[in-house]
Amino acid sequence: MILQYMLRELSRDYGAVLNVEQTNEYDEMTSQAIKIFQRINSITENGITDILTWNRVTQAFNRRTNEYIQ
Repeated sequence: MILQYMLRELSRDYGAVLNVEQTNEYDEMTSQAIKIFQRINSITENGITDILTWNRVTQAFNRRTNEYIQ
């Protein structure tokens, strides 16, 4: 699942709390990582990857990726 991949990559910046196992399922570990990401980013903490959360995850991931390219 791309979300789990992105969270694993972001764990390098946010710490191991976002480092989830690649299960390809939206499991409890993924939900907990999303809650932590939401808390860090001042988003309502519900463990659901809604459009706001998805946009913030992808923005953070893209920033990280762009740093490697430059």
